[in-house]
Amino acid sequence: MSRTLELPDALYELLKQAAEAEGTTPEDWLKTHLCVDADVGKKPVKTRKKPQTLADLFSGRVGIVRSGDKAALSEACGDRYTDYLE
Repeated sequence: MSRTLELPDALYELLKQAAEAEGTTPEDWLKTHLCVDADVGKKPVKTRKKPQTLADLFSGRVGIVRSGDKAALSEACGDRYTDYLE
């Protein structure tokens, strides 16, 4: 049996972002975080432990981490490196 649940747009966007951050769908995210048995859904639910370290948190991800600073991270790094060596 399926049910329809209406959510405010803002709440759905938060759910969608949380699911995407874990690489899953909103439905599977809810199943995982509500501790629902895998037999309930069509696909088995992957149980994910909360990350304990930064290495766990970023495991399997590709990209860069932005600190929020506007400065380019690699600006003149070659010059600064050779200046340090001199």
